[in-house]
Amino acid sequence: MAKLRSIIGIDGSGKDFWLQASAAYFHQSPGVFPLYCTKYHDAPYCHAPALSKLLYKLGLLADGLGDASLKAMSLFLKMMLFKGEFQHLLTHHQASVVVSTRHPAIDTVAYSQLFIKNIPLGRPAEENHLLRAKGLLEEAEWQLLEDFIGQSAAQQRSGSLEKLVLEIGQLDIAGQIQAYAQVFGVPLPDKILYLNPTLGHIQQNLASREDAVPEIHEQAMYLQALQQHFRSCLKAIAQTMPDVEIREIVPTFEAKPQDTLAFLIE
Repeated sequence: MAKLRSIIGIDGSGKDFWLQASAAYFHQSPGVFPLYCTKYHDAPYCHAPALSKLLYKLGLLADGLGDASLKAMSLFLKMMLFKGEFQHLLTHHQASVVVSTRHPAIDTVAYSQLFIKNIPLGRPAEENHLLRAKGLLEEAEWQLLEDFIGQSAAQQRSGSLEKLVLEIGQLDIAGQIQAYAQVFGVPLPDKILYLNPTLGHIQQNLASREDAVPEIHEQAMYLQALQQHFRSCLKAIAQTMPDVEIREIVPTFEAKPQDTLAFLIE
């Protein structure tokens, strides 16, 4: 099994920047591949580019509408793609080390703490926001999405994805992370690079993006809460999974970046 290293941090912390910086070193390290989560389609070797682009589009539409439940669903489904992309790198590209932005289990636990307060959970709510998604997409896009949701739900004992989220939410943080790792079918990383910049630095990075519509959770109060949720996740990992190496940095590219890149790749 290839080793998985994950770059973790809230939106605007610099995950993509560090992955791109790491990519310059990948050519010197055969078998090391980047994994762009959640924009898997940015990689030329993406296994499911059409589905990745569709879920990215759905997230943008949710942001434009300010629809928290639809946004949460799109994020969850993007995480469901991680397993296929990870396995594709192992089987078709003989990857020995995969460096990802985000990790499905850790990010889902952190973001669920943020979104769950704003989402009316339960079967009727799930059906409603699925219908909202149908109204936003072309017929062929909806069919692709519906098939993927059906396959994903069929793999879960709870059947409903929202029921699954409710059940896992009853566990402690470490238990939630372990449970979601099983749900998504991915290993926990053996190394985590946690990017923890100041809120001012994050807001500056977000303001410089070319996105037409800010994401729902990119307001200051949400960013601060999300930062705390990530800290809680990493604290739980440190306490219950001692084999996972965690390095926290205030991300600037001035102080010996080679040391950080070596941590990810070696």
